[in-house]
Amino acid sequence: MNENWQEGDPIIVNDGLENFVLYKEDNSYLLALKVEPGENGIRHVTPTQIENVHTWWWRQAVEKSEKLVEELAVPWGELMLTNLDIQDGNMMALSEKLARTSFYIVQVNNRLTRLVPTQIAAKEMLEHAVNRILARDDSEGRKPAADIRRAAAISRDKRLRNMKIEYIESTAAIKALEVLKESLETLWRTISRCLSVRLREPLE
Repeated sequence: MNENWQEGDPIIVNDGLENFVLYKEDNSYLLALKVEPGENGIRHVTPTQIENVHTWWWRQAVEKSEKLVEELAVPWGELMLTNLDIQDGNMMALSEKLARTSFYIVQVNNRLTRLVPTQIAAKEMLEHAVNRILARDDSEGRKPAADIRRAAAISRDKRLRNMKIEYIESTAAIKALEVLKESLETLWRTISRCLSVRLREPLE
């Protein structure tokens, strides 16, 4: 542990994935102090402890992604092909399912169109801001470990913390929508093939 550390100074916490810095004004600072630091001064926490240390946690990104998918309300039961659809080959029923599936693919694309620019912009601005801070620290002779420096640069600036959160959340949402879109497109191709087969059948 840093011998020069005094109560109220920033502390470094590791959640098993990355280091991050907490400052005394952070709500979770006092909770993190209860975790004994290692020899290098970093307080290693378990997944259970981290729930209480972080003011924001990755599960929030997952929950928002799940909510975004739920809001689309894709009626899978109505869109999926049944044995009757395949055997009977009702063209009107197949055409309706194809059109409805296309509608939901467009809805997913509309949301991706809004999210992708947000993700790109947040990532670029975050990298730019952090690099400027690191360059300034280098010029002032402060050179702790690179991952600690990056964590500190983000953690001590609320705007950067919020930007990183926005980047993580948008990335999670984009991935969830991409998986949903892939499933819809697979369904669309399946219905389209069934409809094409029906169209090629000779008229009775």
